[in-house]
Amino acid sequence: MNLEDFLQHKSFKKYEKTIDSIREKFIEMGCEKYLWPNYKEQQESMKSTQLLLEADGHFVANDTVSKFMKQFEWIDWENEVAFIYPEDYSHTFFIIREVVKKAEKNIIIDNLFDLDETINHLTVFNRKNIDDIAFMFHLVYYFFMSDNFGGYKLFGKGLMYYANALCYNGVDLRNHVLLSLLAHFQGNMIRRDTNPFLILECREATQLVIEHKYFKNELELFRNLYELILLEFHNWYKNTKKTVEGYTYDWKSRKENIFSKLVNDGVIQSKWKSEETLFKIIKSKYPSALYQHRPSWLSPQSLDIFIPELKIGIEYQGIQHYESIDYFGGEEGFKHRVWLDNEKRRKCSENSIALIEWNYQESINLANLNKKLSAV
Repeated sequence: MNLEDFLQHKSFKKYEKTIDSIREKFIEMGCEKYLWPNYKEQQESMKSTQLLLEADGHFVANDTVSKFMKQFEWIDWENEVAFIYPEDYSHTFFIIREVVKKAEKNIIIDNLFDLDETINHLTVFNRKNIDDIAFMFHLVYYFFMSDNFGGYKLFGKGLMYYANALCYNGVDLRNHVLLSLLAHFQGNMIRRDTNPFLILECREATQLVIEHKYFKNELELFRNLYELILLEFHNWYKNTKKTVEGYTYDWKSRKENIFSKLVNDGVIQSKWKSEETLFKIIKSKYPSALYQHRPSWLSPQSLDIFIPELKIGIEYQGIQHYESIDYFGGEEGFKHRVWLDNEKRRKCSENSIALIEWNYQESINLANLNKKLSAV
């Protein structure tokens, strides 16, 4: 749908104030065709996609995808239940980290692409631990007017956002059989074609993985998503849903109790609140400052704060960047973070960007900001 027509709809006027930041790029990258397509457009795409699939022949899993999926083969679904969820500084993440202490296994999984800095956790429970499984099912898959928290995240976003925004030889890839099977992927019933910001981010990420030759084209990516990855992860959801169906459990009280304890113990702290406070101070001094800046040379990483005229990036570093923390994947998570931090330092240096790292123990105030800027 044409972006201007889209913005005229009452439900989407919320984007009018912010759309200018991506308007030009959104249109240049041809993202409008993924935006809220009508029934006729979807039907035409499905017919064209079916012809492409028939011409493409028998599905063969991509080597990168096969390697990614192989890491889950050891899970014994007869006796175990598994969940994947992203590392996040939300309340849900910290509550989950408390619950998984009773799990059989907790690990950080290898991402589908090594370019992806998202940290995805895998937790496996014994099926006898029905209380924790039922609670985790709610925490990981529950949604209300937005995406569910859990499931595997690709470049920080749910897989269906990518599956709904792929193209090959001018055809917007859609398949009626697969779409009907995955219409409510992992219990989520929201549309993935009405957020122009997410559509653009997914198209940029898709372009990145194609450029790095993980797939020969978007049709191959489409088939590997729909015919392997999505089906497998949706089966995880269905398996777990069947396990907890009919089981009565007061998850609300438990959630409130855990949350209260974590707040009282000082575990739940808002990294984003500190980061936002820092940004406001910088913005007051440098109006051109950008929040979560994503230059192409740093993709898929970002800078927490960027001051264009000074060519300075600023990163707010929480405790997990300095030491191993159980809530953030322990030693394995720490090593991964160190690698990501080093990559960011290297890329900034190569692109003549000074990088300031703000330690979480340092007070956030104008005096400290001036001190750090003068030291660059």
